[in-house]
Amino acid sequence: MLSTVYHMTDEHMLFKSLSSQSRIAMLKNLQQHPLSYTELMKAVGMAKKTASGKFAHHIRVLMSSGLVRLNPQTKAYELTPKGVKLMKSLENLRSVMLESDRLKVRRSGLFIEKFDRNKIANVLVEEANVPPKTADNLAKLAEEKLEDLNIEYLTAPLIRELVNALLIDQGLEQYRHRLTRLGMPVYDVEKLLADAAGKRAFPFLVKSSSDAVFREYVLQSALPREVVDAYLAGDIDLRGVNTWAFSVSSKILNADSENMLTVLTHFEGVESEIVVRTSSNPDAQTLRFLAKYLAAKQLKLTFYSESFEMAFAQSVLDSGLQLMVPFEKLDFDHRSLDLILPQRPASSDGHPFSASGLIDGEASLNLVGLYLKAGGVEKIFWDNVRSAIDAVFHAFKKKKSMVSRFWEDVQGYFILSFVGMTQLVERGGFNQAELVGELSTECKRTASDEVLLLPSPQSTAKTAERFRHLDVIRFGAKKVEQLAGPETYSWRPAFPTVDEILYMAKHLPGGFKIAVAGKQAAKLLDLKPLALLSSSPKSQDGPS
Repeated sequence: MLSTVYHMTDEHMLFKSLSSQSRIAMLKNLQQHPLSYTELMKAVGMAKKTASGKFAHHIRVLMSSGLVRLNPQTKAYELTPKGVKLMKSLENLRSVMLESDRLKVRRSGLFIEKFDRNKIANVLVEEANVPPKTADNLAKLAEEKLEDLNIEYLTAPLIRELVNALLIDQGLEQYRHRLTRLGMPVYDVEKLLADAAGKRAFPFLVKSSSDAVFREYVLQSALPREVVDAYLAGDIDLRGVNTWAFSVSSKILNADSENMLTVLTHFEGVESEIVVRTSSNPDAQTLRFLAKYLAAKQLKLTFYSESFEMAFAQSVLDSGLQLMVPFEKLDFDHRSLDLILPQRPASSDGHPFSASGLIDGEASLNLVGLYLKAGGVEKIFWDNVRSAIDAVFHAFKKKKSMVSRFWEDVQGYFILSFVGMTQLVERGGFNQAELVGELSTECKRTASDEVLLLPSPQSTAKTAERFRHLDVIRFGAKKVEQLAGPETYSWRPAFPTVDEILYMAKHLPGGFKIAVAGKQAAKLLDLKPLALLSSSPKSQDGPS
């Protein structure tokens, strides 16, 4: 009889404990982890000034029923073994009661299945490396919130959005970045379809959508946070960030007239330019086809020949393409020529190829922005430069590891270009030779077996425009114009004398393209420059 009375009293206390929503909320919060008095009050939404009495009453009831105890070491409240068993039993009971009215999930594989919170926990562990216990607690919270929404059919993206929101709410943002789904908003997809439909631009449609996904992947997940911050702020630019995970910047290959069309098998995974080294004259029809095809892919195509034949040169130029030839093969005259310095073979921007025939990647530094960021203080400016170069180094190091999965011959051969040199010299009071020498030294400082940074004054107009636009946003138009004037930041070299060109060629092994008069060019023969011949000024900058 006494035993029966004891069990009835015990059951009575259990049911009394569960008869209050506030006490149930306390048990659920303590099921996740122990909490102090103040933390538990805050977790269940009770104000310390107005609800202290009620809260103390609820705590006494839970402790009297043997469900909660105070840990003497940590001074935090926690579930007793009995409390843990009770909460587990309640979850099982809840699952049985709701089984017939279970949440349904529409899967991307075009089928519908019953909701299973264990799948959320598994994804959290496998994709985001969340500890199993934490993942299980998050899955339980997600299940409760989804059931409160009273949605007939759930979707996987909606569940993922809710879980991401829970991660932020629980202070677990470090896991959210790994769980984020990559894609495009519905509005952007519909706009892209509308833009492409009128032109039947299928390649544009595919490339734009894939670029958006890979850009999001690179900036959200692949690159270190400090690199992404430097890129988004406008301190640095990463050329081809949309294909950063798998592309090289430029490639040189050998081809003659018989196998010229094999060029088409090499352009995939190249971001900027294909250079074809040839010793024979391909027919005009093949040249026009290649020019049109690669232009549609937004790739530059440049020919490189160690000899110079007028018929061949004319055929290339008539096709709208560029041709690089050794300058010494040309007759000197007074015409202005674009010279490629200081190494060969090189891209049409002057950037040298590695021994494997690749330029693995390109980036640019915003010298104007870094100077404005320093408030005009030179010491702080150089600290900013070092931080930006370190960010580029880490970006290239990550790029090499990713690109090596697609390209076996990646050697870590990267170009770092400087934008805004002219503005710092003309308005910032810098000595050009000293500026170039210090920038070159900073690039050498980062050199390693994995990554070689080759400094260059040759960037692109598109990059310079991006830098100026972002600087106006963060520093204001007035400050930008005070240092840079109304023009776009300088993105290509302006070295007026032969001595300056020789100095820059020595300290800037990343190469450059510069316009010089024929007689002036003759004084640079020791550098063995290449002459870049082009029929159209539009090709000077090319896609970027």
